[in-house]
Amino acid sequence: MAAENELPWVYEVRGQLADTWLSACDERSEQSFRYRNFKQAEATVANAASAVITLGEAMKQELVAGGVDPTKILVCPNAVGEEYISELPDKNECLNELGLNPEHLYIGTVSSLVGYEGLDLLVYSFAELSTEFEELRLLIVGDGTERASLESLAKALGVSDRVVFPGRVEKSIARKYHRVMDVFVVPRRDLAVTRAVTPLKPVEALASEVPVVVADLPALREIVTDGVDGYCYRPEDQSDLVSKLRLLLNDANRRQRFGAAGRQKVLSTRTWAGNAAKIADLYGSLTGRPKKASQ
Repeated sequence: MAAENELPWVYEVRGQLADTWLSACDERSEQSFRYRNFKQAEATVANAASAVITLGEAMKQELVAGGVDPTKILVCPNAVGEEYISELPDKNECLNELGLNPEHLYIGTVSSLVGYEGLDLLVYSFAELSTEFEELRLLIVGDGTERASLESLAKALGVSDRVVFPGRVEKSIARKYHRVMDVFVVPRRDLAVTRAVTPLKPVEALASEVPVVVADLPALREIVTDGVDGYCYRPEDQSDLVSKLRLLLNDANRRQRFGAAGRQKVLSTRTWAGNAAKIADLYGSLTGRPKKASQ
Protein backbone atom coordinates (compact mmCIF):
# COMPACT_ATOMS: atom_id res chain seq x y z
CA MET A 1 0.00 0.00 0.00
CA ALA A 2 1.30 3.51 -0.80
CA ALA A 3 2.39 5.80 2.00
CA GLU A 4 -0.08 8.45 3.19
CA ASN A 5 -0.49 11.32 0.66
CA GLU A 6 1.47 9.36 -1.95
CA LEU A 7 -0.42 8.44 -5.11
CA PRO A 8 0.29 4.80 -6.04
CA TRP A 9 1.01 4.10 -9.70
CA VAL A 10 1.65 1.02 -11.83
CA TYR A 11 4.15 0.61 -14.67
CA GLU A 12 3.33 -1.97 -17.35
CA VAL A 13 6.19 -3.56 -19.31
CA ARG A 14 4.99 -5.27 -22.49
CA GLY A 15 8.25 -5.26 -24.43
CA GLN A 16 11.98 -4.68 -24.25
CA LEU A 17 12.38 -1.43 -26.18
CA ALA A 18 16.15 -1.27 -25.84
CA ASP A 19 16.64 -4.84 -27.03
CA THR A 20 14.17 -4.34 -29.89
CA TRP A 21 16.22 -1.32 -30.97
CA LEU A 22 19.41 -3.36 -30.67
CA SER A 23 18.06 -6.24 -32.78
CA ALA A 24 17.22 -3.96 -35.72
CA CYS A 25 20.83 -3.38 -36.76
CA ASP A 26 23.92 -5.60 -36.49
CA GLU A 27 26.12 -2.53 -36.05
CA ARG A 28 24.38 -1.47 -32.84
CA SER A 29 26.09 -2.42 -29.59
CA GLU A 30 25.15 -3.18 -26.00
CA GLN A 31 28.03 -0.86 -25.09
CA SER A 32 26.58 2.12 -26.94
CA PHE A 33 25.49 5.20 -24.98
CA ARG A 34 21.93 4.93 -26.30
CA TYR A 35 21.48 1.28 -25.37
CA ARG A 36 22.91 1.63 -21.85
CA ASN A 37 20.82 4.71 -21.13
CA PHE A 38 17.74 3.08 -22.65
CA LYS A 39 18.09 0.16 -20.21
CA GLN A 40 18.84 2.43 -17.28
CA ALA A 41 15.80 4.59 -17.92
CA GLU A 42 13.55 1.50 -18.00
CA ALA A 43 14.99 0.26 -14.72
CA THR A 44 14.64 3.67 -13.07
CA VAL A 45 10.95 3.96 -13.95
CA ALA A 46 10.19 0.36 -12.95
CA ASN A 47 11.96 0.80 -9.61
CA ALA A 48 10.03 3.99 -8.89
CA ALA A 49 6.62 2.43 -9.58
CA SER A 50 4.41 1.10 -6.80
CA ALA A 51 3.97 -2.10 -8.82
CA VAL A 52 5.01 -3.46 -12.20
CA ILE A 53 2.94 -5.62 -14.56
CA THR A 54 4.69 -7.68 -17.23
CA LEU A 55 4.02 -10.46 -19.72
CA GLY A 56 6.01 -13.45 -18.49
CA GLU A 57 8.60 -14.96 -16.18
CA ALA A 58 11.47 -14.22 -18.58
CA MET A 59 10.53 -10.54 -18.63
CA LYS A 60 10.11 -10.58 -14.85
CA GLN A 61 13.66 -11.87 -14.46
CA GLU A 62 14.92 -9.07 -16.74
CA LEU A 63 13.29 -6.56 -14.41
CA VAL A 64 14.69 -8.26 -11.33
CA ALA A 65 18.16 -8.12 -12.90
CA GLY A 66 17.62 -4.37 -13.26
CA GLY A 67 17.05 -4.09 -9.51
CA VAL A 68 13.26 -4.26 -9.33
CA ASP A 69 11.86 -5.91 -6.19
CA PRO A 70 10.34 -9.23 -7.42
CA THR A 71 7.53 -8.97 -4.84
CA LYS A 72 6.05 -5.96 -6.63
CA ILE A 73 6.02 -7.59 -10.10
CA LEU A 74 2.77 -9.14 -11.32
CA VAL A 75 2.86 -11.45 -14.36
CA CYS A 76 -0.18 -11.07 -16.63
CA PRO A 77 0.56 -13.10 -19.75
CA ASN A 78 -0.62 -12.41 -23.28
CA ALA A 79 -4.09 -13.87 -23.45
CA VAL A 80 -7.25 -14.27 -25.51
CA GLY A 81 -10.68 -12.68 -25.35
CA GLU A 82 -14.22 -13.81 -25.98
CA GLU A 83 -13.76 -14.20 -29.75
CA TYR A 84 -11.25 -17.02 -29.11
CA ILE A 85 -13.04 -18.46 -26.09
CA SER A 86 -16.35 -18.92 -27.89
CA GLU A 87 -17.03 -21.86 -30.19
CA LEU A 88 -14.36 -22.31 -32.84
CA PRO A 89 -15.28 -21.32 -36.39
CA ASP A 90 -15.62 -24.19 -38.84
CA LYS A 91 -12.25 -24.84 -40.47
CA ASN A 92 -13.66 -25.68 -43.91
CA GLU A 93 -15.77 -22.54 -43.91
CA CYS A 94 -12.67 -20.49 -43.09
CA LEU A 95 -10.72 -22.17 -45.88
CA ASN A 96 -13.49 -21.36 -48.32
CA GLU A 97 -13.74 -17.73 -47.20
CA LEU A 98 -9.97 -17.30 -47.57
CA GLY A 99 -9.91 -18.98 -50.98
CA LEU A 100 -7.68 -21.83 -49.78
CA ASN A 101 -7.80 -25.43 -51.00
CA PRO A 102 -9.07 -27.81 -48.26
CA GLU A 103 -6.97 -30.61 -49.76
CA HIS A 104 -3.75 -28.85 -48.78
CA LEU A 105 -1.75 -28.86 -45.55
CA TYR A 106 -0.90 -25.38 -44.24
CA ILE A 107 1.99 -24.31 -42.05
CA GLY A 108 2.84 -20.72 -41.34
CA THR A 109 2.57 -17.72 -39.08
CA VAL A 110 0.71 -14.50 -38.37
CA SER A 111 3.33 -11.92 -37.48
CA SER A 112 5.08 -8.64 -38.10
CA LEU A 113 7.55 -9.41 -40.89
CA VAL A 114 10.70 -8.09 -39.22
CA GLY A 115 14.23 -9.45 -38.94
CA TYR A 116 14.17 -10.89 -35.42
CA GLU A 117 11.18 -13.11 -36.29
CA GLY A 118 13.55 -15.31 -38.35
CA LEU A 119 11.00 -15.99 -41.07
CA ASP A 120 13.66 -16.70 -43.67
CA LEU A 121 14.36 -19.91 -41.74
CA LEU A 122 10.69 -20.83 -42.11
CA VAL A 123 10.84 -20.28 -45.88
CA TYR A 124 14.00 -22.42 -46.18
CA SER A 125 12.42 -25.15 -44.04
CA PHE A 126 9.24 -25.09 -46.09
CA ALA A 127 11.23 -25.39 -49.33
CA GLU A 128 12.97 -28.48 -47.93
CA LEU A 129 9.69 -30.07 -46.83
CA SER A 130 7.87 -29.18 -50.05
CA THR A 131 9.72 -31.90 -51.94
CA GLU A 132 8.38 -34.43 -49.44
CA PHE A 133 4.81 -33.12 -49.01
CA GLU A 134 3.23 -32.23 -52.35
CA GLU A 135 0.11 -30.90 -50.66
CA LEU A 136 2.04 -28.57 -48.30
CA ARG A 137 1.55 -24.80 -48.49
CA LEU A 138 3.07 -21.91 -46.51
CA LEU A 139 1.06 -18.96 -45.16
CA ILE A 140 2.95 -15.85 -44.02
CA VAL A 141 0.31 -13.40 -42.82
CA GLY A 142 1.35 -9.85 -42.00
CA ASP A 143 3.56 -7.07 -43.30
CA GLY A 144 6.83 -5.39 -42.46
CA THR A 145 10.34 -4.56 -43.58
CA GLU A 146 11.21 -8.18 -44.44
CA ARG A 147 8.26 -8.94 -46.70
CA ALA A 148 9.96 -8.14 -50.00
CA SER A 149 13.05 -10.18 -49.13
CA LEU A 150 10.91 -13.13 -48.04
CA GLU A 151 8.98 -13.03 -51.31
CA SER A 152 12.28 -12.90 -53.21
CA LEU A 153 13.63 -15.83 -51.21
CA ALA A 154 10.55 -17.95 -51.98
CA LYS A 155 11.00 -17.17 -55.66
CA ALA A 156 14.72 -18.00 -55.57
CA LEU A 157 13.95 -21.35 -53.91
CA GLY A 158 11.34 -22.16 -56.55
CA VAL A 159 8.39 -22.30 -54.15
CA SER A 160 6.73 -18.92 -54.68
CA ASP A 161 3.67 -20.59 -56.23
CA ARG A 162 3.14 -22.47 -52.96
CA VAL A 163 3.66 -19.56 -50.55
CA VAL A 164 0.80 -17.17 -49.73
CA PHE A 165 1.52 -13.61 -48.54
CA PRO A 166 -1.89 -12.08 -47.70
CA GLY A 167 -0.30 -8.97 -46.20
CA ARG A 168 -1.69 -7.18 -43.17
CA VAL A 169 -5.24 -8.30 -42.38
CA GLU A 170 -7.96 -7.28 -39.96
CA LYS A 171 -8.19 -9.09 -36.62
CA SER A 172 -11.29 -11.04 -37.65
CA ILE A 173 -9.50 -12.30 -40.77
CA ALA A 174 -6.34 -13.12 -38.81
CA ARG A 175 -8.45 -15.41 -36.64
CA LYS A 176 -9.53 -17.31 -39.75
CA TYR A 177 -5.90 -17.74 -40.85
CA HIS A 178 -5.07 -19.10 -37.40
CA ARG A 179 -7.91 -21.59 -37.68
CA VAL A 180 -6.93 -23.00 -41.09
CA MET A 181 -3.30 -23.71 -40.24
CA ASP A 182 -2.25 -27.25 -39.49
CA VAL A 183 0.91 -26.08 -37.72
CA PHE A 184 1.75 -22.56 -36.50
CA VAL A 185 5.48 -21.71 -36.47
CA VAL A 186 7.45 -19.12 -34.47
CA PRO A 187 11.02 -19.28 -35.85
CA ARG A 188 12.45 -16.37 -33.84
CA ARG A 189 16.19 -15.72 -33.83
CA ASP A 190 18.13 -16.13 -30.59
CA LEU A 191 18.42 -12.51 -29.42
CA ALA A 192 17.97 -10.69 -26.13
CA VAL A 193 14.55 -9.39 -27.15
CA THR A 194 13.26 -12.79 -28.33
CA ARG A 195 14.56 -14.56 -25.23
CA ALA A 196 12.53 -12.24 -23.02
CA VAL A 197 9.36 -11.11 -24.84
CA THR A 198 6.41 -13.47 -25.27
CA PRO A 199 4.39 -12.85 -28.46
CA LEU A 200 0.59 -12.94 -28.62
CA LYS A 201 -0.03 -14.71 -31.95
CA PRO A 202 1.06 -18.24 -30.92
CA VAL A 203 -1.28 -17.96 -27.92
CA GLU A 204 -4.11 -17.22 -30.33
CA ALA A 205 -3.02 -20.16 -32.47
CA LEU A 206 -3.17 -22.52 -29.49
CA ALA A 207 -6.63 -21.18 -28.66
CA SER A 208 -7.60 -22.06 -32.25
CA GLU A 209 -6.62 -25.73 -31.65
CA VAL A 210 -3.47 -25.45 -33.76
CA PRO A 211 -0.21 -27.07 -32.57
CA VAL A 212 2.67 -24.59 -32.34
CA VAL A 213 6.36 -25.12 -33.13
CA VAL A 214 8.68 -22.53 -31.57
CA ALA A 215 12.36 -21.77 -31.25
CA ASP A 216 13.56 -23.06 -27.87
CA LEU A 217 13.87 -19.67 -26.15
CA PRO A 218 12.85 -18.87 -22.54
CA ALA A 219 9.91 -16.63 -23.48
CA LEU A 220 8.54 -19.12 -25.99
CA ARG A 221 8.88 -22.05 -23.58
CA GLU A 222 6.33 -20.19 -21.44
CA ILE A 223 3.80 -20.61 -24.25
CA VAL A 224 4.45 -24.10 -25.65
CA THR A 225 4.75 -27.28 -23.60
CA ASP A 226 7.13 -29.41 -25.64
CA GLY A 227 5.58 -32.68 -26.73
CA VAL A 228 2.13 -31.73 -25.36
CA ASP A 229 0.74 -28.89 -27.46
CA GLY A 230 3.66 -28.33 -29.80
CA TYR A 231 7.42 -28.65 -30.11
CA CYS A 232 10.47 -26.58 -29.28
CA TYR A 233 13.41 -26.78 -31.70
CA ARG A 234 16.98 -25.56 -31.44
CA PRO A 235 17.00 -21.86 -32.38
CA GLU A 236 18.19 -21.10 -35.92
CA ASP A 237 18.65 -24.84 -36.63
CA GLN A 238 16.88 -25.65 -39.89
CA SER A 239 17.34 -29.41 -39.64
CA ASP A 240 15.77 -29.52 -36.19
CA LEU A 241 12.88 -27.29 -37.26
CA VAL A 242 12.24 -29.50 -40.29
CA SER A 243 12.36 -32.59 -38.08
CA LYS A 244 9.77 -31.20 -35.65
CA LEU A 245 7.48 -30.06 -38.47
CA ARG A 246 7.73 -33.47 -40.13
CA LEU A 247 6.55 -35.19 -36.92
CA LEU A 248 3.34 -33.17 -37.04
CA LEU A 249 2.80 -33.21 -40.78
CA ASN A 250 3.02 -37.01 -40.83
CA ASP A 251 0.52 -37.51 -38.01
CA ALA A 252 -2.96 -35.96 -38.17
CA ASN A 253 -3.93 -37.57 -34.86
CA ARG A 254 -0.97 -35.95 -33.13
CA ARG A 255 -1.90 -32.56 -34.59
CA GLN A 256 -5.44 -32.98 -33.31
CA ARG A 257 -4.27 -34.10 -29.86
CA PHE A 258 -1.75 -31.26 -29.52
CA GLY A 259 -4.31 -28.73 -30.75
CA ALA A 260 -6.91 -29.81 -28.20
CA ALA A 261 -4.33 -29.68 -25.38
CA GLY A 262 -3.20 -26.21 -26.42
CA ARG A 263 -6.72 -24.80 -26.49
CA GLN A 264 -7.53 -26.26 -23.09
CA LYS A 265 -4.35 -24.76 -21.61
CA VAL A 266 -5.00 -21.29 -23.00
CA LEU A 267 -8.62 -21.22 -21.85
CA SER A 268 -7.51 -22.31 -18.37
CA THR A 269 -4.54 -19.98 -17.91
CA ARG A 270 -4.50 -17.20 -20.52
CA THR A 271 -7.69 -15.17 -20.73
CA TRP A 272 -8.05 -11.40 -20.51
CA ALA A 273 -10.82 -11.90 -17.94
CA GLY A 274 -8.39 -13.80 -15.72
CA ASN A 275 -5.79 -11.05 -16.12
CA ALA A 276 -8.37 -8.39 -15.29
CA ALA A 277 -9.19 -10.13 -12.02
CA LYS A 278 -5.51 -10.23 -11.04
CA ILE A 279 -5.04 -6.56 -11.92
CA ALA A 280 -8.15 -5.57 -9.96
CA ASP A 281 -6.72 -7.36 -6.91
CA LEU A 282 -3.40 -5.55 -7.41
CA TYR A 283 -5.10 -2.14 -7.56
CA GLY A 284 -7.07 -3.02 -4.47
CA SER A 285 -3.91 -3.89 -2.56
CA LEU A 286 -2.29 -0.59 -3.58
CA THR A 287 -5.27 1.47 -2.43
CA GLY A 288 -6.07 -0.52 0.69
CA ARG A 289 -9.39 -1.71 -0.65
CA PRO A 290 -10.44 -5.32 0.10
CA LYS A 291 -10.71 -7.88 -2.67
CA LYS A 292 -14.14 -8.33 -4.20
CA ALA A 293 -15.93 -11.54 -3.35
CA SER A 294 -15.92 -14.11 -6.16
CA GLN A 295 -19.03 -14.01 -8.37
